[in-house]
Amino acid sequence: MQKPLPRIGNPGSEAMGKKSPDEKSINCHNCRHFFITYDPLFPYGCRVIGFKSRDLPSVVVSRDSGAQCRSYSTKKKK
Repeated sequence: MQKPLPRIGNPGSEAMGKKSPDEKSINCHNCRHFFITYDPLFPYGCRVIGFKSRDLPSVVVSRDSGAQCRSYSTKKKK
């Protein structure tokens, strides 16, 4: 029988919807890889990871992997 994979992060804070003080939120709107798809069902996308979703890509990555997005890169100022 295989052992279950360990969960990354603090399970207590995930269950309560709280973040630890050292964990900063990633705002996809400030990421150079974020784009608007104009698809009403999947309005947000990430070019690096290559997907579209209903939620912001950073939220999907955090929810599915338990870790913050590693592809975040701040947009260059115009």
